[in-house]
Amino acid sequence: MQAKKKAAKKTYKPSAKKKTVPSLKRMSLEEYIAFRAEADAKMDARQAKTEASIDRLSVAHAKTEAAIDSLSAAHARTEAAIQELSAENRLLAAENRKTSALVQELIRNMGGLNNSFGTL
Repeated sequence: MQAKKKAAKKTYKPSAKKKTVPSLKRMSLEEYIAFRAEADAKMDARQAKTEASIDRLSVAHAKTEAAIDSLSAAHARTEAAIQELSAENRLLAAENRKTSALVQELIRNMGGLNNSFGTL
């Protein structure tokens, strides 16, 4: 007889240590001034870093805009070339149709010429 295996019981166990809000400690005026100066220095450093990032992004944005402008100009030139080629293609197609008609007429005339030689 096989023994049934018991499924492991899954339970949520919260951490034993509860997180609490740290108690507020009284600061002296000198401690507060030092804390505030340190916080201001960190904020100034972060502000300078942010401004440097903005400057880099502005330069990159200007390069991107210049690239977009050059691509737009190239696109306009390409579109103009396509229009010219389309017009030339239409003219060549019309000339091709005329040439085909002339060749067909020439073939018909040659057939008639052969028939007239046959009757002679």
